[in-house]
Amino acid sequence: WDLAASCDGGAALVFCHGGPVRAVVGDALGLSIIGERVLAGPYNCSLTELTYGDGQPRLIRYNETSHLVGF
Repeated sequence: WDLAASCDGGAALVFCHGGPVRAVVGDALGLSIIGERVLAGPYNCSLTELTYGDGQPRLIRYNETSHLVGF
């Protein structure tokens, strides 16, 4: 969460593999490392969005793929 805190109200765009996405989302949801495995793995090119405010992360969307319709 250091990256989010350092943005000072701005945005950060991060590209990575599904494992780190699940880990960050699991942490945001308060899941243990084992508990994050209940999350479906994100699809390739899917979008996951979190906000960070008041010292807390909040999940906005996970594994969203509507932008891929028609491909």
